[in-house]
Amino acid sequence: MASNRKLLAEIEKVLKKVTEGCLEFDDILEKVYSAATSNLKEKYEGDLKKEIKKLQRSRDQIKTWIASPEVKQSKDALQGARKLIETKMEQFKACEKDSKTKAFSKEGLSQSVDEHDDKVDQQRWIAKTLKELRAQLDQFESEIETMPARKRTNNSRFDQLSGFISRHKYHTNMLEKVLRNLDNDTITAEQVEGIQESINYYVESNQEEDFMEDEEIYDSLGLVEEDESFVKRAAESDDESSDDSADSNEVPPAKASASKAVPAKADHAPTRGTTRFDSATNSDFVQFQASSWCCTGAWRRKRACGCACCLC
Repeated sequence: MASNRKLLAEIEKVLKKVTEGCLEFDDILEKVYSAATSNLKEKYEGDLKKEIKKLQRSRDQIKTWIASPEVKQSKDALQGARKLIETKMEQFKACEKDSKTKAFSKEGLSQSVDEHDDKVDQQRWIAKTLKELRAQLDQFESEIETMPARKRTNNSRFDQLSGFISRHKYHTNMLEKVLRNLDNDTITAEQVEGIQESINYYVESNQEEDFMEDEEIYDSLGLVEEDESFVKRAAESDDESSDDSADSNEVPPAKASASKAVPAKADHAPTRGTTRFDSATNSDFVQFQASSWCCTGAWRRKRACGCACCLC
């Protein structure tokens, strides 16, 4: 009961923080659009970006509570707070996009953002983020390598580092997939921009004590279906390769049976061979060379008629 009351108090605290943050966001947004000078507008835009980051962190916490079976109350309030934050995120994106377009000329460039440039920007951001993740990953692995093997058992720091490594490898793998999808135009730069804040938050704050990870970051990109289709295509390719390999290794029936087949009647008796006498049977044996029509090197009984019968 005590833990439940503590959880509810924490939820109320975050909901209150979201309400106050949204009011502050609206106030700053109004200042951005009514700024008299460009310098003042840039200042307000920086304040707006800080405020939206705070709201996004609260959103990550709220999403965790919504998915948790321990939280049975306040579900509606949490859902409402989440939607409110997402509305503010859309407003921030629109404001940011408007600020970027106004930096161009007053003609056609001011009406749209160059999609190619957006794609290049996102590709550079992904590459930079991957570099930062790999640098952190190297630090974690180096620290583990310096630990003696005997001190790794029941070691909280070792367990913590192992968890960091596992999550970093997951995000590295996912970002590489995002980059491939972006290169192939199966996702848009705008979709990638939608996960940018959450990824930046992970990279910057993953080692903080109060860090809460958003496990649904990549769900909106549709990468799961792309991976499944890729695996399916790869499996079909492997099956085809296996069939081709089996066909190439299969021995033709005529050749496979040629070495063991004994003709019912020879067209002619072999003309070359070596003869020896068998005292037990009181008859001659003839060993013909490999070119004969029976088993290679087999001894055959020589009959009175002159033909030979294979004894193998």
